[in-house]
Amino acid sequence: MINPMELTGRRIMVTGASSGIGRETAILLSNLGAQVVLLGRDEQRLAETKDNLSGEGHVSISLELREFEKYADAFKQIKETGKKLDGFVHCAGIAKVIPLKVVSANVIQDMFAVNYVSFMELMKHFAKKTNSDGGSVVCLSAINAHYPQKCMSVYAATKGALEMAVSSLAVELFEKKIRVNAVVPGPIATPMAASFSEVSGEESNIVGQQLMALGEPADIANMAAYLLSDASKFITGRKFYVDGGRL
Repeated sequence: MINPMELTGRRIMVTGASSGIGRETAILLSNLGAQVVLLGRDEQRLAETKDNLSGEGHVSISLELREFEKYADAFKQIKETGKKLDGFVHCAGIAKVIPLKVVSANVIQDMFAVNYVSFMELMKHFAKKTNSDGGSVVCLSAINAHYPQKCMSVYAATKGALEMAVSSLAVELFEKKIRVNAVVPGPIATPMAASFSEVSGEESNIVGQQLMALGEPADIANMAAYLLSDASKFITGRKFYVDGGRL
């Protein structure tokens, strides 16, 4: 029986691949047959992710997402190491608890740079470099964009911007056969989520509002893999909640 989520022969770029959901997604995609291009800041942790991938032909590229001027070189490296990209998963991002009294233009600009502008800049390059058969893009939003939490106004705004971009880009890139979708995770057991809950004390409150307990990175990776595969070929411009049945 053919696996509808088979990704053999496809080349997929994953940002934030050095840990958490990004690492789990990269590993799953390799298990499904994809060649994975790993992007992240930490070369050592990227190497650890690469060591856990199945198959061959994987590439890791160290990239600071705030340095937009280096994106062109990164895509040049990708081109030089194999065929064009078929997919892109944007897992990278930062989350900070920022009370209104300490909000500043610099803080807002930095979080938007990492969470939103990086996605748009990477999309610009991806749309140019993807193969002629089109491709699929998945970006990670967050439940915070839909359910208010104290001191998360800046973070929630970056994720809301991402979701609106997904809807617009899906229309804009339709003729290029590029599908664009978003995954909206609820509370997931990742280092970033643990750090957030330590500062804010909000984790127990969030988890208490959903039917299931804290999710795992694999739960998000599974949805991303589905949206990258032909099993979802009739889906674009949509967002998918993976939130444990939030009430």
